[in-house]
Amino acid sequence: MSGEKRDSHPIGLTIRGATKVYPGTRALDDVDFDIRMGAVNVLVGENGAGKSTLMKVIAGVETLTDGVIAVDGKPVTIRTKDDAVKAGIGIVFQELNLFPDLTVAENVFMGREPTRWGVDIDRGQVAERTRALLARLEQDIDPATPLGFLRIGQQQVIEIAKALAEDAKILILDEPTSALSAQEVEVLFRIIDDLKAQGVGIVYISHRLEELIRVGDYITVLRDGKVTGSRSMEGVDIPWIVQAMIGGKSKDFSESLGHAFGEEVFRAEDITLPKMGGGYTVDHVSFAVRKGEILGLYGLMGAGRSEFLECVMAQHPAATGRFFIEGREMREKQVAGRIDRGIALVPEDRKRDGLIQIMAIRENLTLSLAQILHQAVRPQPAPGSGAGGGVHQAAHDQGGEPRKPGVVALGRQPAEGGDRQGADDRAQGAAARRTLARDRHRRQGRDLPHHARAGLRGDRDHLRDLRSRGGAGAFRPDRRDGRRKGDR
Repeated sequence: MSGEKRDSHPIGLTIRGATKVYPGTRALDDVDFDIRMGAVNVLVGENGAGKSTLMKVIAGVETLTDGVIAVDGKPVTIRTKDDAVKAGIGIVFQELNLFPDLTVAENVFMGREPTRWGVDIDRGQVAERTRALLARLEQDIDPATPLGFLRIGQQQVIEIAKALAEDAKILILDEPTSALSAQEVEVLFRIIDDLKAQGVGIVYISHRLEELIRVGDYITVLRDGKVTGSRSMEGVDIPWIVQAMIGGKSKDFSESLGHAFGEEVFRAEDITLPKMGGGYTVDHVSFAVRKGEILGLYGLMGAGRSEFLECVMAQHPAATGRFFIEGREMREKQVAGRIDRGIALVPEDRKRDGLIQIMAIRENLTLSLAQILHQAVRPQPAPGSGAGGGVHQAAHDQGGEPRKPGVVALGRQPAEGGDRQGADDRAQGAAARRTLARDRHRRQGRDLPHHARAGLRGDRDHLRDLRSRGGAGAFRPDRRDGRRKGDR
């Protein structure tokens, strides 16, 4: 690496000897890492390599077992997110941490709202500053828009706006393009170039290797908690990155495995979904899939991919067309009926649509079997008894990474096959969401709409019935799953 380039990108944050140990897991093993200012510092590695753990240490979410962190050459202690913010560090997590029922402006300045005379929130200033941030991000979004009305890609941009609102000198972007369209990715790259010009140090994590080469100035590779490569991006290509990531495990995956496909197992004929204002979100789509075949369904954000799959699961009554399973037409009009026919959907937003966050992993995996298994559910072990294994660790595994929503949502699908109680997932999810909405309205001093109050009465009866049969115990969150009784 040339000395001239090093001088133009001074080190803003240094980690030396970073070690993080969890029970049975060494997530970080004597890691040295530098963040250079005015540059994009790429961090790459396989799942479980330690990337997320390292970033959480820098962001104050986790603390090191051993090691030293220095900012601008001075040792610092980062134990909380507030410590990180004071050190000028902001992070945009891969999993969105937003409030869908609040406005865009309220999300951007959550916990940092400007006030008038220290008494009440200056909502005019919040809206004005949010509008300026969104303009900087080339987003024409009204700050008063409820965040839940935005698509996932736009919500990702709002997360970036939150970090910029903190005036971060170091910005960590964890898989920032995972939910962005091609156009939004180009906007993000322009934003990154602008931040670099302002001297901001950026840590960029992505599994898209081509992106890393395009946007990165420096690269650090982790494997099994250790650094296996650290250098300037000059001369780095994809084979170098792959070799550093997986070492001797490298192999050529381009060979065709080659196997015969079986008979047709699924067919869609002339599927349409009307769009508000005219036209179609899904426009006369037809295709077939055979046994043993993987069919890729591709399209940019808004192209209708998710909506088509939702039509398969009977989530859009206005949809037309026909679906067939092994030659027999699916006439079922409800989700439960489609599950009975062997169809399962892992939704695009697993965290929001595929899971109930206040429930443990066990309950999420067996939601559709609640009516079948309620007689077999044993009493919950007392806190601290050591019984029950890790079933209530719904937030984290034994390492530093959160339980992956996609893994849990996908894990539930085999259990749903042939289950006639599959619709319980949707019913319990709706109940949980309305219960949380009630609590939010109460805290804000507002009344619920009449239809919501009626829904809650029905939900309470439904949940009371499930509890009486042992099927909804997890709706009483306690310290066993990492939550306080007052948390919602």
